[in-house]
Amino acid sequence: DERMNTGGNRMVPDPGIRQLFLDNNLVEETAGLSRTLNQPEKWGPVLKAENPWEGGCVATFSPPMWIRDDSIYKQVYECRYEGYTGKDGHRYALAVSSDGIHWEKPNLGLVEFNGSKENNLFPTPDNRRLVHVVYDPDDPDRDRRYKGLVTVPKGRVPVVSADCLHWEKLEAELPSGDAGTMAFDREKRLFMALLKRANPTTVGRSYDVSFSEDFEEWTEPRLMFGMDKD
Repeated sequence: DERMNTGGNRMVPDPGIRQLFLDNNLVEETAGLSRTLNQPEKWGPVLKAENPWEGGCVATFSPPMWIRDDSIYKQVYECRYEGYTGKDGHRYALAVSSDGIHWEKPNLGLVEFNGSKENNLFPTPDNRRLVHVVYDPDDPDRDRRYKGLVTVPKGRVPVVSADCLHWEKLEAELPSGDAGTMAFDREKRLFMALLKRANPTTVGRSYDVSFSEDFEEWTEPRLMFGMDKD
């Protein structure tokens, strides 16, 4: 959650922000206190395909992002159409929410669908799949605060955006099969790409890992895990 400040090695919540979980790491004393765990309430799907431009279903490959300056969550999601193969039959959309449960789909006016731009679709570089979008509020360049990966035939290309709607490709290309992913450690200022790749020392699916501190220069991928041949 972006609504956290770092205090030493502890993640300290901002005053007045309700916490989903509170562990002993933030509690110095518990004398006279008892801990009660409440039963969670099941909501079911909160983001669905409801409009013609969203196709038959939606999918998410990015986490919800808390944008503190706007006091909203943003969610990038994929709209899938008939004939979807993973390479085509998709478009991308943006939803926003103040609570993570009730989502709105703003009229962005960026992509035409059936003769109208009144929808929440936005373009991606070369109409490629956009995955693993994260928000980096600490980047001094506001034009690069949204970061993600677009799929290309042989891997992933890092992309950046100022508003999560208009994206620019960077120079790097990370080799990966169809199931790569990415994580961002805000405290360490470190990006980690997991790359699905064949490896001569393993059988079946295996993954390499590559790291970056600036999202442009990435370490040489090295084997992270896979099934041994023996």
